[in-house]
Amino acid sequence: MPSVTTSPKETLVKTMPPAEAAPASLLTLPWEIRSAILLEVLTPQRRREPAFDKKFMQQRVHLRNCFDERNPKATNIYIEKPGSWPLAQSAKALQATNRQLRDDVTLLIDKTLKTGKVKAPFVLDIMAVKDVGVFPTWLCFPYKTKRILQLRVNVRIIRPDAKASPLEWVELARFPEKRSGYNELETSTFWSFYAALALISLSRLRYKPAAVDKTISINSANTPTAEAKVSPATGSKPGNRSSAMDAYLVPIEATPYVVDQLLLNFKPVEDRSTARPTVYGVYDNSRDGPFHKEGYVQFGRDVFYDIGYPAQPQMEREAFGRVLGRQLLTHVRDSLRRITDYRIVDDELALYQYALANSAGEVTYSMPDGDDGCFMSKNTDSWISEFEHDVDWRTINITKAIAEEKASKYPSQGYIDVLQLAKRRRALGWQAQFDEEQGKATRVRRQTNKQQL
Repeated sequence: MPSVTTSPKETLVKTMPPAEAAPASLLTLPWEIRSAILLEVLTPQRRREPAFDKKFMQQRVHLRNCFDERNPKATNIYIEKPGSWPLAQSAKALQATNRQLRDDVTLLIDKTLKTGKVKAPFVLDIMAVKDVGVFPTWLCFPYKTKRILQLRVNVRIIRPDAKASPLEWVELARFPEKRSGYNELETSTFWSFYAALALISLSRLRYKPAAVDKTISINSANTPTAEAKVSPATGSKPGNRSSAMDAYLVPIEATPYVVDQLLLNFKPVEDRSTARPTVYGVYDNSRDGPFHKEGYVQFGRDVFYDIGYPAQPQMEREAFGRVLGRQLLTHVRDSLRRITDYRIVDDELALYQYALANSAGEVTYSMPDGDDGCFMSKNTDSWISEFEHDVDWRTINITKAIAEEKASKYPSQGYIDVLQLAKRRRALGWQAQFDEEQGKATRVRRQTNKQQL
């Protein structure tokens, strides 16, 4: 019987598995299964909170202040190198794959994540490293959006290891000491913390590599000429030029998103670079520390008190010589509630208060001991200067009120600013409408006051 020869094509067909045995692709799965898989990708486990160690410091660049004329050019903020942030990376990657995945991911974000049916946390970690500076790190930003229901900011106080802290950073964190006649410390060192809290959390900064001649020279910053010591962490000498980024303010009308609730999650104090929490109060007298220099104040000394004076309140005396999360909470509370006219030149925090007022519905907090509460409520009253509380910003027809004030003989820019802020917060749903009777009463009172001038 003659032999039968089999062609290579026939052999290939015979050896192929049946179609039903072939693995299904993601796009062929039922929507219930496919959506569950996509949600797992869109809501990944958050990055771990970083430790203040050598590897961490090598990944940081110094931020130059090109956004606030009220404060020095040299900040005490150190950010991750741009391009390494996890800002909606998973969603962007899936949406760029093909049209079907783009539509699926967009649908899940709009109908499931944005509505809160599935929790997708937005988390920013801010390390306040005493005597050194502020180190913000995005831990989770799952998808791009114009409105975040809750943005959690982990606030961690770090007591650094002196041997691991770059000397150039320590020098930049040193400010001339100023005291009142009652020996009360008047030096302000903490504005960089509020810049990070308000501007980085709301993505209100854009970055550009600093030119060589603009890069911070340590000897020309806030400090006197440093001694020529080599940093054990970086191997550099003070006076060497440090890698830096110029930061510019994004206009309010270009703010990428708003936040309904900004939750400040105060963490236990951490000791050195171990990332281990310590007891609630930690003894920390800066005058006995390795960073102290006579006549100067290190970053954070105006928040974490360790030198008393006769008129010091009882609470501060009890905290004497200790670094406490409660001290930082008190400072944040008092600073946010001290709302002033954002155009006042000498108020170093006005820009950050105004940024939060325009883009955050409320600011709440939680403490390690279980205490929680609210710093600033959604009511516009919380966000308006005490000098502006009596003006008629509660009017129903707020657009008309703005136009009338602009057309008046002596328009008040401060009043116009308040009306515009109230209009924005009302449009975002953070402030309810006011009744017409209240609006009429306040308009009559304002007109009467004008006539008496």
